[in-house]
Amino acid sequence: MSDEVVVSVRRMAELCQLSRSRFYDLVDAGVFPKPVQHPSSNRPMFDRQLQDKCLEIRRTGIGANGIPVL
Repeated sequence: MSDEVVVSVRRMAELCQLSRSRFYDLVDAGVFPKPVQHPSSNRPMFDRQLQDKCLEIRRTGIGANGIPVL
């Protein structure tokens, strides 16, 4: 669990114990929510709410799209 307000995609993948490429695959498949864009740099990031959602998905195995993930 992270206490950071926002985290990068790399850090979110680490928190979910996935490689960055696998994490992106699961984002593209709708399993994890898409990151938001930082207003000034357009860098993708996960705010606290999205972090909690990703960690819940990892814990329960039910994706954001409602489909169980193996």
